[in-house]
Amino acid sequence: MREEILRVIEEHFKAIRVFNNSPFDLGKNCFEWRDKPLNDDEFPALFWNDTSNIYDSDSGHTLSLVAVVVLRDAVSAEVAKDTRVAMQSVAHAFRDAIAELGYFGKMNKTEMIGEDKDYRYIAGRLSFEIRYTDDEWSV
Repeated sequence: MREEILRVIEEHFKAIRVFNNSPFDLGKNCFEWRDKPLNDDEFPALFWNDTSNIYDSDSGHTLSLVAVVVLRDAVSAEVAKDTRVAMQSVAHAFRDAIAELGYFGKMNKTEMIGEDKDYRYIAGRLSFEIRYTDDEWSV
């Protein structure tokens, strides 16, 4: 079940494309985490990963997920606005994935997590939670 949930979320994240009326082409460079720097042609980018999957006998499974949006060459006066718009696209994609799956999901937190001094790069982080029922022993 967990893998199916993550597959549907990834499909929705990868659909965040300009040709789908998104202001940023985040889905073009959508990575389920990554441990190497981005190349110049990999901006803007969206990183995501599930951070935990907790089982409780009363409420079922709670899957936690984090997504990070990275923009490049943002104009200084528009940095915060552009990041919020990109983050909103990710939040909408998550909402649509959860609606497709039919589970309870929520966005827990959003935050700006950094920019360089020349406003060339900026990132924003979103954290999500999905609750679903499945076999107690599934991971």
